[in-house]
Amino acid sequence: MPHISRLHLDPNGFEKMRVGPSLRLFSEEVLKRLYFYGIQVEKACGPARKTEAFILRMSEFVNIMISRCAKTGLRLDSATAAYLTEFLIFLTNGRLEPTI
Repeated sequence: MPHISRLHLDPNGFEKMRVGPSLRLFSEEVLKRLYFYGIQVEKACGPARKTEAFILRMSEFVNIMISRCAKTGLRLDSATAAYLTEFLIFLTNGRLEPTI
């Protein structure tokens, strides 16, 4: 996949602290590439549905956390706050099925 290297998949101690590789790994571009190369990925690694669901969730989480727009900012009764609550439950339970 373009722009994804061993640095993204197996970072060393220093590289784990860098945010840039995480932003690229959990991006919609990677999700599109998984969909585009779906047949090849499934032949080599098995079904990619859960990986796609996880990347989709992480992408949405990253977008919420780095948002600088007041419209999508965190407010107590906002959709983004509800998503973060759901995301916390997802992390606690380890459930990988998409619900969004």
